[in-house]
Amino acid sequence: MVSRIGDMPCSDLIYHDEFGTMVCANPTGNNYEIINKNGFHTEILFQMGIATAAVNGVTNEQLIVIAHDRIQKLNDKFPCPENDIAMEYLKKALSALHARSYRVNLAKQVIADKL
Repeated sequence: MVSRIGDMPCSDLIYHDEFGTMVCANPTGNNYEIINKNGFHTEILFQMGIATAAVNGVTNEQLIVIAHDRIQKLNDKFPCPENDIAMEYLKKALSALHARSYRVNLAKQVIADKL
């Protein structure tokens, strides 16, 4: 199935489940479309550029926090070890992204200090 994200055709199907839900990515990886056979449709627009300049989408970190919060709330009602594992890995992913941001910002500061 070829879908559309904004004005861009999307033929990059990255996920399809047994219920007919599909996730499609645009070529740049900045926009994702979620559609299902019942007509549900939503888009996820990711931040393009530095968020301090202008906020125009969600960041990877924000999406991870949202997923973690949802799993935590569901786990409060329906606890299971798989939820605990998923939350642990989401925390690790968030930590890794924060470490990367810290490293990149530190390197930029070192370069700026040398100028």
